[in-house]
Amino acid sequence: MRFEYFLGVEMADLIVLGAVFVAVFNAFYAFIYFAFSKNSLKGRLEHITGIHEHKERISTKFNFFTNIIKYLGRFSFTNKKNDKLSGTKMALSRAGYRGENAQVLFFGTRTFLTILFLIMVLVIAYFVILTNARAILCAVVAAAAGFYLPTLWIWWKAKKRTEQARNGFPDLLDLLVVCMGAGQALDAALNRVGKEMDKTKSVLGEEFGLLNLEIRAGKSRKEALSNLADRIGLDDISSLVTLINQSEELGVSVTQTLQAHSDSMRSKRQIRAETIAARIPVKLTIPLMLFIFPCLMVIIIGPGVISIARNLIGMK
Repeated sequence: MRFEYFLGVEMADLIVLGAVFVAVFNAFYAFIYFAFSKNSLKGRLEHITGIHEHKERISTKFNFFTNIIKYLGRFSFTNKKNDKLSGTKMALSRAGYRGENAQVLFFGTRTFLTILFLIMVLVIAYFVILTNARAILCAVVAAAAGFYLPTLWIWWKAKKRTEQARNGFPDLLDLLVVCMGAGQALDAALNRVGKEMDKTKSVLGEEFGLLNLEIRAGKSRKEALSNLADRIGLDDISSLVTLINQSEELGVSVTQTLQAHSDSMRSKRQIRAETIAARIPVKLTIPLMLFIFPCLMVIIIGPGVISIARNLIGMK
């Protein structure tokens, strides 16, 4: 059964309506991106010059849009503490959204996109004159897409930040070993590492800045380090935190422990790189079979096929 027959419309109409839907969605995405994205170059320049503008860009430039999101978020978000909400808060924290209204904005965005996609599909269904069953099916699919898009976005952001933390962890560990070897105490070394990593506007610089703020606010070092491991969600950071806590409890030299851990992590990174390199031939199998081998066959066999075809035509 053909696709256009299933929907009851012509393929040309489907292409036009699909292009309109994609255009509207891209316009909405561009608005959100330019509204809420941070300028990394501007952040670096502000850090170098010492100018930090602590301002709410959302409330000043897009106050109306934010109020709508918050209004919708209050209907789907409650302050009750349960495992699901704590998981959402942890996911938002790992994605870099730790604001006071982060959960409200998340649930509000999910509700807003669900309603927006539902209305868009219903309007399209009205103009193409779909049957009720097909219109309901398209509306359900669009609402589900709008409902799960924010979750996928948070998952992608958290994965990206985790990968950035994994790439920057070797430099952080080496710097921590150097600071401890130079005679600094653990708190002073963590503070210095946080300042040095913050100059690059990296994920670890931000996280270690929060770590130092928690320690200054009165939290114990063990609790602050545990919160750091939970926020990043990286096994290397968790093992480092566990190692530091156990070294302090057992009275072992933290400097020697960090040096041994740095050597162990270096070997682990080498094994990880070798594993990735070993997977390359397997991953290249499908591209080779689909794209490179057909081209080689055309290049090798093509001239012979053309010659045979010419000879057969000449014999006729």
